[in-house]
Amino acid sequence: MKRALRIVIAVTVLLVALQPVMAQNFMIKQKSHTDETKMMGQTEPATDVIQTLWFTKDAIATVDEGATVITDLKNKKIIAIDHTEKTYTEMPMDFGMGEGDEEEAGGMAAMMRGLMKSEVSVEPTGEKRKVGKWNCKGYKFTLKTVMGPLTQIMYATKDTDMDADAYRQHMTAAMVMFPGLKDKMKEVTKEMKKIKGVVVRTEVEMKVMGSSMKSYTEVLEIKKGKAPAGTFKIPAGYKEQSGFGM
Repeated sequence: MKRALRIVIAVTVLLVALQPVMAQNFMIKQKSHTDETKMMGQTEPATDVIQTLWFTKDAIATVDEGATVITDLKNKKIIAIDHTEKTYTEMPMDFGMGEGDEEEAGGMAAMMRGLMKSEVSVEPTGEKRKVGKWNCKGYKFTLKTVMGPLTQIMYATKDTDMDADAYRQHMTAAMVMFPGLKDKMKEVTKEMKKIKGVVVRTEVEMKVMGSSMKSYTEVLEIKKGKAPAGTFKIPAGYKEQSGFGM
């Protein structure tokens, strides 16, 4: 369960916090907090971690003290690596819930199937806020699904030297890989154009099957640079686990 929740939260946040990596390598350091979560009879305690995100043209690696989650945009798959247990899990970005896949895979798979029917909306909140050294404006992002809404409050800034247009294009391209958004490129593009600047704080609330998942992520540092060797590779000797490793 811990691995599954980590993957869901990491990917969900990435979909609205991706930075412009069209042709350059970037590093982002951020702090991430997740409230205590109860789901399917299990409880995960609240967590606070410092994460380092490494971006290339084709992939993002989210690294914290005990795990790495690699989002492979080129091959459209996710690799979750557990450095404590020395194991890893691979799965397609649509979580195996693509067309023609009728196999039942438990509660988490059912949640992913629920995301297959989705609507996206973005609206300015009118709020102005200082996040770190950046002056920001607030936006409400809503992903409506048959399983329940996912709401995110985002704070975007123009106080960076990043290309905001490239940022938005890359963010949109990654979002439409997600289940339920594959055929909604125009709709997603239209909504994401409402965000002016680069997102440096994201507050997430996701309600699924009667449970609430809350978290926030705040950027601490952004700079250009290449990831250390091996960041995007599965370490030698690690064993593969099937599914979400619940």
